[in-house]
Amino acid sequence: MCRRALTPSPSSPAMWSSFTPAAAAGMYRRLSRLLLPAVIILTFTLFMQPATAATCGNTTYDATLNVCCSGVVQPKKGSSTQCCGKVAYDPTVSVCCSGAAWYNLDDYTECCGNEAYDPTVSVCCNGFMWKIGKGYTQCCGNEAYNPTWSVCCMGVVQPKKGSSTPCCGSKAYDPTVSVCCNGGVRSKIGSSTQCCGNVPYDPTLSVCCNGGVRSKIGSSTQCCGNVPYDPTLSVCCMGVVQPKKGSSTQCCGNVPYDPKLSVCCSGVVRSKIGSSTQCCGKVAYDPTWNVCCSGIVQSKRGSSTQCCGTVSYDSTQNVCCSGVVRSKIGSSTQCCGKVAYDPKRNASICHRTQAKHEGKRLPDSQINTIYEPTCAPVITLFECNLL
Repeated sequence: MCRRALTPSPSSPAMWSSFTPAAAAGMYRRLSRLLLPAVIILTFTLFMQPATAATCGNTTYDATLNVCCSGVVQPKKGSSTQCCGKVAYDPTVSVCCSGAAWYNLDDYTECCGNEAYDPTVSVCCNGFMWKIGKGYTQCCGNEAYNPTWSVCCMGVVQPKKGSSTPCCGSKAYDPTVSVCCNGGVRSKIGSSTQCCGNVPYDPTLSVCCNGGVRSKIGSSTQCCGNVPYDPTLSVCCMGVVQPKKGSSTQCCGNVPYDPKLSVCCSGVVRSKIGSSTQCCGKVAYDPTWNVCCSGIVQSKRGSSTQCCGTVSYDSTQNVCCSGVVRSKIGSSTQCCGKVAYDPKRNASICHRTQAKHEGKRLPDSQINTIYEPTCAPVITLFECNLL
């Protein structure tokens, strides 16, 4: 049987015994031939790189000779070189128009969109160039026009109708024979024609009422809603024309009345009751003889009349206790609920009453004190129990 010869390992004595100085020299010469070109190139790259080197995308360039325009290296066009998109140009002799470089036509060169033009020869209208010949010096939208013969109306060129031609929407008109009503040109009706919505009218003969032309009724005609009326004969009450009720007619809702003879009470006309008539709800009354208590007319009870709910009373003789009129008991009469009492004579009556309301019972000694014979004329046991 055949056996494969074993190769000595790098650490075996057999390998090192064959590594002689001559073999080492040969290996050095072979490595030198392989590495020398790479070393030369690297050395040249490192030492020959200019001090003004810059990067444009993935490219290195000399910034003294070139310029980077949108990732593209371009040669400089002078000391003031600038970029126009991906192209370099000299702004002293060229102009950049929307990414396109153009040579200056003269000192007045301007841009019109992406083209250069001479504004002394052409006019630029929204990116469109027009020759100035024949007086086309102004723009109307995208179009040039001669302002001597035409007028621009909302972006539309219109021929002039006179020396002071105005516009009505996108149309020109002659104001001596026409009028503009809501964007529409209409023929004039008289020298002082006005507009009523879309319709022209003569204000000396007609009146405009809520967008409708109506014939005049007298020289001072006015409108009441859609209806014309003569204010010397009628009055407008809430959109309704009514005949006047005198020289100083007023309105009470949609009803006219003469304020010298009547009064308006909550939308209802009432005849006056005396010179100082007033209203109590929808009812008229004379405050000399009556008083208004919560919307109810009551007779006066003297010069010191007051109201207790809907009832009138004389405050010099009575007192109002929780909406109930009670006779006064002395000059310092007060109320305990709906009952009147004199605190100087019956100081503990109200305490007894309050205790009853709160579900408490007072000592018999105090109750007896309350109902002494001197208190009987003032408040009875029956009245107190009603509290």
